[in-house]
Amino acid sequence: MKVSMMIALFGTSLLACGSSQRADKLATALDSSDISLSDSVSRAEASDEQHLVATRAQLVVDGNPRFNVQARTTASAMKEIHLDSTGKILSASDLGASGPSCPGATSVKDAIGIAERASGGRAIQIQADDDDACLYEVQTLQGSTIWEVKIDRNGAIIEKEDATNDTED
Repeated sequence: MKVSMMIALFGTSLLACGSSQRADKLATALDSSDISLSDSVSRAEASDEQHLVATRAQLVVDGNPRFNVQARTTASAMKEIHLDSTGKILSASDLGASGPSCPGATSVKDAIGIAERASGGRAIQIQADDDDACLYEVQTLQGSTIWEVKIDRNGAIIEKEDATNDTED
């Protein structure tokens, strides 16, 4: 076997091993958590007297599993809310002015449900699309596969792709 082919195969197996370890960490965190990503969004939105609307959420697995949710206030400011795996709010902080809004767009919570049904997995992250802030990119975990489901402002699925090897720890 040529050296270059051996290096390519070794690199691919290392990448798969790292992806597998990340998927295992995510699965363990989800299994041990009392709440889901969708639940963390609901709790964060209800945590403030101002009407909060979630714009981004993720499961964080470094250290103790926790959820981070970013939400827009009625005054167009951003807040970040940190919750533990039981749903208890650990902290909330102001992030300053918010970016563009998308009136009438599907909610973060609904987009999570759509992506989970489309992938058969459990959501681990949702954020605005890189190219269009009114679209969502939702990552879900199904077994050891991380799916990325792109959803438009009306809740329609634009694409679903295997993102297992595209993710970072």
